[in-house]
Amino acid sequence: MGGTRKNVAEPRRFPRRALVLSPAASHPLDYGNRNRVFQTAQFLKDSGFEVHFVLYPIEEDWTRGIPPAAQDMRAHWDSFHVIIPTRPLHQLAAGDYHTIDEWWDPAIGDYLKWLFERQFFDVVFVNYVYLSKAFEFASKRNLKVLDTHDVFSGRREMLAAGGVAPEFFYTTWDQEQIGFNRADIIIAIKDSEQALMSEKTTRDVVTLTFFPTYLSEQARRPAIPDPEGVLRVGFIGAQNSVNTVNMAGFLRHFERLERWYSPPLRLVVAGSVCRQLHSESPSVRLLGRVRDVEEFYDQVDVVMAPMRFSTGLKIKVGEALGFGKAVVATENAYDGFPVMDEYHSLPDFEAMGQALIHLAYDRDRLARLQERSSLAASLAARRTERSLRMLSARIASRRGHILFVTDTSFWTARSMRDARLHQWAELCTFLQRTTALVLGEAAAATKVAPPMAYDLFPVIADDLAAGLREVRGLIADLAATTGTLELVVSLPGLTMAQLLATPLPANVQLWLDLWPARAAEYAWVRHGVPWCDVATVATGSLSALHTTALRYLPDMFVKRFREPQGSHVLTALCGATAADLAAAELFAALAPAGTELHTIDCGPADAGETRLARVLDEHGRPALVVGFGRDRRTLSLLRAICGYGGVSFAAFSPDSLPRLWRDAEGVTRVHTTYPNMMRAIWLNTGGNPAVAQEASDTGWSSFWHLASGRFSH
Repeated sequence: MGGTRKNVAEPRRFPRRALVLSPAASHPLDYGNRNRVFQTAQFLKDSGFEVHFVLYPIEEDWTRGIPPAAQDMRAHWDSFHVIIPTRPLHQLAAGDYHTIDEWWDPAIGDYLKWLFERQFFDVVFVNYVYLSKAFEFASKRNLKVLDTHDVFSGRREMLAAGGVAPEFFYTTWDQEQIGFNRADIIIAIKDSEQALMSEKTTRDVVTLTFFPTYLSEQARRPAIPDPEGVLRVGFIGAQNSVNTVNMAGFLRHFERLERWYSPPLRLVVAGSVCRQLHSESPSVRLLGRVRDVEEFYDQVDVVMAPMRFSTGLKIKVGEALGFGKAVVATENAYDGFPVMDEYHSLPDFEAMGQALIHLAYDRDRLARLQERSSLAASLAARRTERSLRMLSARIASRRGHILFVTDTSFWTARSMRDARLHQWAELCTFLQRTTALVLGEAAAATKVAPPMAYDLFPVIADDLAAGLREVRGLIADLAATTGTLELVVSLPGLTMAQLLATPLPANVQLWLDLWPARAAEYAWVRHGVPWCDVATVATGSLSALHTTALRYLPDMFVKRFREPQGSHVLTALCGATAADLAAAELFAALAPAGTELHTIDCGPADAGETRLARVLDEHGRPALVVGFGRDRRTLSLLRAICGYGGVSFAAFSPDSLPRLWRDAEGVTRVHTTYPNMMRAIWLNTGGNPAVAQEASDTGWSSFWHLASGRFSH
């Protein structure tokens, strides 16, 4: 039906995914709730999201099988899935009121659990509060949006006041509040309901009125004069007690007025509501369900909305205005739309009948109503557009993203730098959606990468400069559609400097991985950051953050450390100077007789773990590893590997004295000379020293705290 608008702000290349769960289909647009479901899902699609539509069907035409509309939905959305109900639908409350999850079907939860384990969704969008339990299957990384459609608290009392038995879903405020509090953003369909919801929850509640902005100008149906001069007045509605009772009541008033005035007027009633209606008047035509709503609007000049009581916003009013029709409505039916004519907000059925008869005899008055309804339509469209922009901004502000920029295929974890970055990215996936932009030769490897919790995005360019320009553009794109963007840069120092030569968007939090070659020198020269593992922006300047080299033992060492612990001691030379070599010789000289001692030279960066693995394969798991030298990166790696592998570790350097050290009895002592401290280590009998593991830092916890704090806001 008509064309769709496109959001010009959609990002160039980052796919964003939205899961839409609904009990109502989006096609065809022949019911009010379907119009609303289509409006919000189409809004997500226009905003640049992939829309994956999950239908838990409770509508009549879906209970008898798969209708032809399924093909339309499959074609329109990025994916379409149906969850077959496993329990009776539309059940009356077990007690006086429905509990919030009384209509929940475990089949929905089973499907969502399976789906969320296989796919990440930036937004989980749920229609109707009685399906809000779906949010419990999502993670904190998913933005949860609830479109209420209606307030269900007080619904039973409203129906009773109208002489209608309880139907559909009706609950209490305390139960509805449970559903509200599961969401991050709640959508009310009109301001009066937004005010009520805001009193019941601390969640973000926004109003999104309904106007079919997705209709094209060609969808407007200009009135075609009836050849007999008859005013054709239409009503379209689904079969429910509210529509049936209100329409039946209006027909009784109309038939009486018709006998008095005999107006040149015909009532055209469409939709499944016709099943419950009856009229003896020859001026009333009950069409039943129409194949296409455009057929209905082609047959009418004026659309009426006779509602003495109801809840929510009348989608049929917004649709009529969208199709360019003059509207006559009661105050209840028109609530939420701009009143531009007295006929838009009439007090009762009697006044409404009188207004229609007046229009049948006075075509100048009809022309004025048409003009004012067109103005009302323009205002309603403007307000809906504004509401959609506001909702888009709310979603963007609540969405977060973590972006890694690197030049290595770190997901392979072939080196310790790779393993460290892989573990860091894994940690991030528990916080927010995480994507890695991969530059250079490593970009080609993303094509054969296995599925992971984070996304890989290759940046293919002719040269480094072009690649960095592309990365800057992608960062800007993502920052424009994300409230909080954590940017982790793991690049060699010169490349890092080139990337960061251009200022970043204001909502980007920068994290520098200082493990790549010359990255630490860049942080020191450019920002005066002392030696550290990670540098982050704080109070306008970069500050240091110390982390463990690894969060857990890499796969390459897991098997090796399952072996029983041996008694030999391993000394590791890590960027050792002459003084460090002398210290290592002293350490070996003080070893008790019979001690098996092995030495490895860890060599350049990323070589230490390979040589360590070779020694482990040859000699087995050591009792103690002692590092000598100034290469803090390699010492940090050895400390982490030993710590997770359950092997004692000590690192010595001549400039590290005096030093506190805990002996085998757990007593902390001050050592001021190397010989003194080394003798203390070797004092344990049997030449099998048990040196207490040096305390690990809290760097990863600090990263988690800082990043999660930004996302929570």
